[in-house]
Amino acid sequence: MAAKRLPPPPAGAEEDRLVPFNMRMPESILAALDAWVDDLNRGRTLGKVTRSDVIRALLIRGARERPDLESK
Repeated sequence: MAAKRLPPPPAGAEEDRLVPFNMRMPESILAALDAWVDDLNRGRTLGKVTRSDVIRALLIRGARERPDLESK
């Protein structure tokens, strides 16, 4: 079965389209991400940071910096 194609972004759209991206993750990593999100949101009254925001920022940084995955 062929994957559904998403409609093109509207003319003049400046941001990339957001597409669903799912993966399995160890609970310990999710707990650490959620604790980080809680820290980022502490004291904020407007515009809450979400787990997706944090994961997106990490993926952007990783794709830009392309760290060596062999070394820790």
